[in-house]
Amino acid sequence: MRVAFLSSPFGTPRHRCQHPCEQLQGQGIEAAVLEGEAPSLSGYSHAVLNRVPLSAALAESIAAAERSGTRVLFDVDDLIFDPAVVAGMEFVKKRPAPDRTSLLEAVEGIARTIERCRAGLCATPALRRELASRGQGARVALNGVSDEMVRLSEQAFSQRSGDARVVRIGFAGGHPGHAFNLPVAEDALATLLHRHAQLELVLIGPIEPPPRLRPWADRVEQVPFVDWRRLPFELARLDVCIAPLADNAFNRCKSDVKFLEAALARVAVVASPVGQLGESIHHGVNGLLAEGTEAWTEALSSLVEQPRLRAELAEAAREQVLRERTSGALGPALVEALRAAAGEEPSRRSAWLEGPHGSAAPGWLALSDDELLYQVEALTPGHDQDRMLVDVVRSDRHFFIRQEAAKKVGDADLLKAWSGDRHIGQVLVRVMKRAEDVAYLERLRDETRHLEVRKAAEAQLDIIRASRDT
Repeated sequence: MRVAFLSSPFGTPRHRCQHPCEQLQGQGIEAAVLEGEAPSLSGYSHAVLNRVPLSAALAESIAAAERSGTRVLFDVDDLIFDPAVVAGMEFVKKRPAPDRTSLLEAVEGIARTIERCRAGLCATPALRRELASRGQGARVALNGVSDEMVRLSEQAFSQRSGDARVVRIGFAGGHPGHAFNLPVAEDALATLLHRHAQLELVLIGPIEPPPRLRPWADRVEQVPFVDWRRLPFELARLDVCIAPLADNAFNRCKSDVKFLEAALARVAVVASPVGQLGESIHHGVNGLLAEGTEAWTEALSSLVEQPRLRAELAEAAREQVLRERTSGALGPALVEALRAAAGEEPSRRSAWLEGPHGSAAPGWLALSDDELLYQVEALTPGHDQDRMLVDVVRSDRHFFIRQEAAKKVGDADLLKAWSGDRHIGQVLVRVMKRAEDVAYLERLRDETRHLEVRKAAEAQLDIIRASRDT
């Protein structure tokens, strides 16, 4: 296998080209990032086009590469291929007409590249579903953190200093469009700034302070856009990092990069339960999720007032990212995702698998991991597939597949046999919402050896008791 990656001015070359190269190189596979609008793609087994609009020159390059035996694949990490969705975004509407026209032409060009390639990679399961609805096949290749990001974040944390009496909440927006998500948390931030004199807000990137926060302008710090190598040092200055997202079609496809970056810097995260953030963050375990002003106010207040909780959530998030999203952790899955997207025969280890299957079981377990994930995600409420789902949960498939299957199980009692599993235990806890579940949750909280399950049980007990008291 020899793999080339190509991006564009509308692409995300670091996360979708440079990081995958590092992942593949860690598996002993030659990988390179190409330059130019339409370089030669020949001589590679696979060529991956990250958000590259189709041009006449690129079409010729693709055709020549395919004649030479190269499998050319598209790659997307945002819903950047739907012109109607992009045109309806507030950020796009407010751009100057020439910029708006240029962007929408690029979006249409990326859509044509997807149609030309017919198969490729995407960053989230939600994107895969969007592509499937358009008749395009895609395999999920998760965003990850590079070795350099890990190293710089460790260095930033070791150098952290500041007044312990001050609590800093930060919002990092590397793109002007990110500012349109800040209003989700704006009222909660105003309440917290009014309530806590020791609180400061740090806006990183091209983000103007909202008018709502002007009364506390002396406690709102603006940090200009910083290079990614500097970002860990800015994040490490924070006590809490927020990732608000408006609930719309574009954001529901977004990945969880903000969570990954903050986790490496050991900063607790509060996020909207939108997109992959809502999947990666387990409320009360490795971060907090908030929907609506009241929930945002409550979540931020708990972190401002409880330094120990901040530290516990941040450490759990960091451990998860180092365990699951480093180049070493993601490399094997990327190799198999490339093979599957190219229509090649799968190896004995499927796209998400961390260990050998053994002999394939009948039914769903005979599917590749990527096909199995699609089968699980396609289930709707009221399905009658609990038996098949439990077969997946008890299998040795990748934790992500087993966890997604557990989320779809209708009868929570069927999951109790796996309460000692770090991933399934968290899913089990979150579906136990009745007063009669309290005794079980208390026992699980006291007996589990997994911090994530214990924190999830504690959070769920708080929810049940609060609903009982109202």
